[in-house]
Amino acid sequence: MQLRALYRASLAVAIPLFDVDFQAGSLVAYEAMACGKPVVITRTRGQHDIVKEGETGFYIPPGDANAMAGALNRLLDDPKLAGKMGDASRETVEHGLNLEVYLERMCDLIERVGAKYAPGKGLASVRPATGQRAR
Repeated sequence: MQLRALYRASLAVAIPLFDVDFQAGSLVAYEAMACGKPVVITRTRGQHDIVKEGETGFYIPPGDANAMAGALNRLLDDPKLAGKMGDASRETVEHGLNLEVYLERMCDLIERVGAKYAPGKGLASVRPATGQRAR
């Protein structure tokens, strides 16, 4: 609860990362975006697809403190831009980074794999006759 209060009180969230090949920093980015904040994050080999560049935040090169400062200063100098990006961040989470969408994608993946390796089995038992997801 205190962490959410800190996110909400901030203008933006900075996430400096080492260049690693896994999704480091993703949870922090998702939390910040869910709280309606733009994210300034290091673009690493593993972190390159959460932020929509210039729309929900900025990616900076690994180890580039000047780029991090520049991106943060840009948001500080233009609170309207920060607000617009924060709104886009929140909308991204609401419409695409949530449990319902995740489960939808997992069901689709399981169906595709099932159709390939066990034709006719898939997830038919969890889908209503209309083809929509069971709830």
